[in-house]
Amino acid sequence: MEKVKSILKKREMNILIPLIIVCIATTMLAPQFASKTNVLDLMRSISFSVITAVGMTFVITSGNLDLSVGSTLTISGMCAGLCLTSGIPTVPSILIAMALAVLIGALNGFLSVKVGMPSIIATLGISYISKGIVFVVSRGTPYYPFPESFNLIGQGKIGSLHYSILIAAVITVFFGYVLYSTKYGRVVFALGGNREATRLAGINVDRYMMSIYILCSALAGFVGILTASRMGTAVANAGEGKDLMIAAGVIIGGTSFTGGVGTMVGTVIGASLMEVLTNALVMVHISAYWQNVLIGALMILAVSLDTIRTNPKFRKRRRKA
Repeated sequence: MEKVKSILKKREMNILIPLIIVCIATTMLAPQFASKTNVLDLMRSISFSVITAVGMTFVITSGNLDLSVGSTLTISGMCAGLCLTSGIPTVPSILIAMALAVLIGALNGFLSVKVGMPSIIATLGISYISKGIVFVVSRGTPYYPFPESFNLIGQGKIGSLHYSILIAAVITVFFGYVLYSTKYGRVVFALGGNREATRLAGINVDRYMMSIYILCSALAGFVGILTASRMGTAVANAGEGKDLMIAAGVIIGGTSFTGGVGTMVGTVIGASLMEVLTNALVMVHISAYWQNVLIGALMILAVSLDTIRTNPKFRKRRRKA
């Protein structure tokens, strides 16, 4: 009984229970939600969000926010598409697209760390620049067709599971280990808790922050490549609206918006909830426009709950109660 109580008290339970309720309610309203085809497609969509959310978890845990992941996803996919349709082989095309994503992460880090701009402003500016470049170069025209060797990455399966699901699982486990069990992860938590104290402890704060931004952008760029591979075409709006959706999933999952607290398990659950809700709205025939309303409401709720958890005044009142 004590073990059950300790499990229920974990931060992740705050979002796992609503996720289960949403799944059950949607299945009752639309039985096709639980069909094998829909579940597998939903798992594939979740895997894409989870990979991006893993990088965002590091950024938010360190006390920052990256609003360029959606545009990084888009420009990386478009870059890979442009290279492939220009006759460049699959592997070099992927490497070029990944290099571009790393460059975007380095720019985010430079503006935030070296110039001293707030992370929200720096990454938002880079986001608009990336979107502009995509439309200037492509004029909004999608790139296709791609070689089968490239499409196989996003469309291939092992049994019933798509490669992307397995890739997401490996990435989550690996970076969960990095976050919880390595010096790098401890520094990430320390940066979010007290950056100046971390600096005074002799840690190269700037170098770690740069690497965190690069990691986040690299994972977003990789998802952009997976998305282009899955669709068999690269489109200029592939990452539209992903920034806040990913951030909302991470924060809802239990990572503190103010930094210093991060949970990889919660990130997976939070990202899953966002995708399940999107799928559920479609299944019950609710307009897609309500998705933005729902995401905004969940974002406010998540930050509010995080404020209640971390604000000393709220904690003092809760203890008194």
